[in-house]
Amino acid sequence: MTASWARDPNTVHNVDQLWRVTPLSGSDQHSQAFVIDNLTAQVNFYEDVAAKMRERMEALPKGEQAELEEVAAALRRVRAGGDHQLLPLTVVSKNGA
Repeated sequence: MTASWARDPNTVHNVDQLWRVTPLSGSDQHSQAFVIDNLTAQVNFYEDVAAKMRERMEALPKGEQAELEEVAAALRRVRAGGDHQLLPLTVVSKNGA
């Protein structure tokens, strides 16, 4: 399911601006302004995404919100390398060798 913010034409412009490669030539002041503008655009973009995600979460029934928060917390622990065991996997060759 595609998030509604992903279809917003304004978002496309922001993404294009964030990843545009522009040479930082000229004065230091111009370079600093370019970097600050791009970082500000990134922050604004992610704040908008987070706000829309919060709105969608708040629209869910309380039970579903709790389930999603529990699953998200578990995923964060796993991604952080918490206490979990890897499955014992064996590599099997296609030719049987």
